[in-house]
Amino acid sequence: MTIINLTNFDAAHAVTMGLDGNWQVVAVVKATYTWDKSGTICPAPSSPIVMLDEFFGDPASSGLLLASDIAPTKPKLDVLLAGAIAFPKPITEIEVGLAVGSRLRKRVRAFGDRIWLPAVMTDVVPSRPRPVSRVPIAWERSYGGADLADSKCIEPQNPAGSGVARNPKTLHGRPAPNFEDPEKAIGALFGKPDPVGFGPIAAHWLQRIALAGTYDEAWKKSRMPLPPDDFSPAFFNVAPKDQQLDKYLPGEKIRLFNMTTAVHDQFDLPAFAVPVAIASSDGLVEETAVIDTLTIEPEERRFSLLAKAQAKLCYGPLSLGRIVIITPVGEDAPATVGSIFTEVQALEASPAKGADKRPVGAATPIPATLKGVDRLVALGGFALRETALGLAKGTEIGLVACVPSEKDEPGLVAQASSFLSRLAAESDLVVAPRVSRVFGAGPSAIIEALLYARATLQMRDLSAVFVLGGGSG
Repeated sequence: MTIINLTNFDAAHAVTMGLDGNWQVVAVVKATYTWDKSGTICPAPSSPIVMLDEFFGDPASSGLLLASDIAPTKPKLDVLLAGAIAFPKPITEIEVGLAVGSRLRKRVRAFGDRIWLPAVMTDVVPSRPRPVSRVPIAWERSYGGADLADSKCIEPQNPAGSGVARNPKTLHGRPAPNFEDPEKAIGALFGKPDPVGFGPIAAHWLQRIALAGTYDEAWKKSRMPLPPDDFSPAFFNVAPKDQQLDKYLPGEKIRLFNMTTAVHDQFDLPAFAVPVAIASSDGLVEETAVIDTLTIEPEERRFSLLAKAQAKLCYGPLSLGRIVIITPVGEDAPATVGSIFTEVQALEASPAKGADKRPVGAATPIPATLKGVDRLVALGGFALRETALGLAKGTEIGLVACVPSEKDEPGLVAQASSFLSRLAAESDLVVAPRVSRVFGAGPSAIIEALLYARATLQMRDLSAVFVLGGGSG
């Protein structure tokens, strides 16, 4: 299976088993931008797609550096910070903040480097901060931690942090947190401080594991190996709860307070509607990838958008044909057969833009916009015959064929025409005057055949178009 990526963005895919037990494919597109002091954004080389979770160190004791981009579509938009916070001059203490329009406002107290010292009224207390010019965005820099000598002594919301120990004396001289909740200061006489941070949360931490469901005997008997019935898709969101939003809104203003060398930075989120076409034995799925992750790197003045398109594979992983990532044509642009053909044809003119250099040769004009069609059937042999026999009498049908090689084309055309004639005689169907088109064989031809079939179906007002593979009729 091959991705035809017609954009300048990074793209990847993964085939996984869905919560309902059906196979599914997730196509991922990642775009990266920078902004300047005036707030003007500019496309930048795409940050690599993260295939697996990456930790700062040992996953058992460190925080998540980068969460995997290859995951099912998240129910909410994750807003994450990564890298480091930078200051125009060294600071010892300052309040930093993140705002997304009027929907998200978060304040955190940032400190220079400190260590734990013995205290009179409490067990330990942070030292006076030393001036710093930057602070890495990491959960190790927040309150939390775990005592390796006592498995019950742990902060489940941040096992990677600093401050938790059965014997506080073991903390003496060790780094104290750089980030604090302004409302719950570390060292206060009453109450335990909450871990605060801006980065991704690991799957085994309390905030997410609580959403993973109940794995008990009932699950073993009725659902295993699928997730339990009480599994929540919110598990896939990795941002802190106060950094999750309902959806991505183009034009919304991002504000960063005391996080960059410009002190106060802001920029507007761009429109980002990337059409994706996924071809498989189930048919053709065309949709606009949904943005579910916004990652901001303050020190670099850079941010990335991660968008996903998802489709079921009822016939299993091997039924997946071709994924086409299409150049955006505007906000909320529909993924249309016309736009796909235009982009795939461009491969012939600019071979370096994609891996598949086969000419499409769409001699028949393709409409600029096509409405959704659900009458496309991509089957072969016995399954095709059964499907055709299930159509109502008098249904007008067409056929698109794939051949093993050019030399086999005449034979297959004749074979396909004969096949349709026999099919029509058996089922009282009306066959279009001629075979619509002949394409090459294999996965590289599937997307072209399916797209052409949809266009033919629409333009000729047929009731069904069958895609027949070489040798299957």
